[in-house]
Amino acid sequence: MNDCAKVKRLLSRYVDKEISPADSGRVKEHLVRCAGCRRELSEYSRIKQLVSAQERKELPPDYLVSRLREKIAGQPDSPSDVFWSGLGNLARRFIPVPAAVAVVSIVLMIAGPWPQTGNVSFSDNLLNDVPVTTETALGVILGFSDY
Repeated sequence: MNDCAKVKRLLSRYVDKEISPADSGRVKEHLVRCAGCRRELSEYSRIKQLVSAQERKELPPDYLVSRLREKIAGQPDSPSDVFWSGLGNLARRFIPVPAAVAVVSIVLMIAGPWPQTGNVSFSDNLLNDVPVTTETALGVILGFSDY
């Protein structure tokens, strides 16, 4: 069995006559004894005949160079283009929207048109026995409260 594994690795090169004479002799000797390897050899031989029978197409001499230039010309120019091209068209359209909303929200929270009372603090509310709820706390933080 171990012999078959070694021979099977050599069969493709044996069909193409690309192995050393010593390996070729070992393969021939094994093929006399092993029907499974002979079947595999006949499959390799048939595949080689089919491939050899195919018509070869001649390509222009600069074909590879022109194809490479086309591929390079189609590549994104900057690393950010590479990032966005990997995300696909849908993500490219919709990722900036939440980012813009987040930026606008932060700007409005910091410098928005909210009434700035500034004269009430948490400690004033606590000292005056005003119940501190989430709404009250948020109002004090954002400047909505008149406490």
